[in-house]
Amino acid sequence: MAIPPVEQINVQDSTTEIKLESSSSSSKSHVTLKIQGADDHDVYYRVKRDFPLHHMKLDFCNRLGVDYGVVRFVFGKTEVRGAKTPDDLKMKNGDSIISWVDKIGG
Repeated sequence: MAIPPVEQINVQDSTTEIKLESSSSSSKSHVTLKIQGADDHDVYYRVKRDFPLHHMKLDFCNRLGVDYGVVRFVFGKTEVRGAKTPDDLKMKNGDSIISWVDKIGG
């Protein structure tokens, strides 16, 4: 079973808003998520509701040029781990995921 690619929507400054889709049939099967980066840039993704979010994290890490193991995603008060999907986490269109890079050393 092939995993579909992550569809990137836009990379914008945090002050820019995204125009969310109306509630059509396609928006019920897809969700638009914002990843808030530490560098004041937000990355928007549009993924299927049953899409494992670790693939989105892989793409995000490739864009930053950092190791997958040092980036953390948090939605609400829960760290997004493993093969969790937007449906598993009860995400809605326009929800935000906070990201940060762990610092190693002293």
